[in-house]
Amino acid sequence: MLSHLFYHQEEEKLREDVKKVAKSPWVATTGEDGGVYYWNQDTDETSWDKPAGYVEPSASLTPEEEKARAEKIVKIQSMSRGRKARKEAAAKKAKKQAEKAKLEAELAKSAEVRVVLSLFVTDVVCCRRKRSSEKKSSRRLQPPLG
Repeated sequence: MLSHLFYHQEEEKLREDVKKVAKSPWVATTGEDGGVYYWNQDTDETSWDKPAGYVEPSASLTPEEEKARAEKIVKIQSMSRGRKARKEAAAKKAKKQAEKAKLEAELAKSAEVRVVLSLFVTDVVCCRRKRSSEKKSSRRLQPPLG
């Protein structure tokens, strides 16, 4: 729990650092393929086209400051993607557990049905044997007619 809190605080600090420099929520960054795309740090929305609310960053940033800013943006994005992936994994795990519980319930129910059927068949067979033996013994005990 403590690591989760630290992780969240670190992400918020990075977002605040980036917002100090940016005049809009949209930030231009470079993708892995070298192409420039735009990222909205408030909504995590991305776009290849320059959005209407985009404001060019101040020319007063040094290359080192711009590089540090870009690294923070990448780190924030990876944290957001990681959180999303963990939520999806947790949902998938919960779904699998629910499906497993449902299957186990169905198996238990079918096992109960098999036991009840087995008892019923056994009872029917025993009753038939009992009736058959009663008929045989009643024939032996009856006095001869005549």
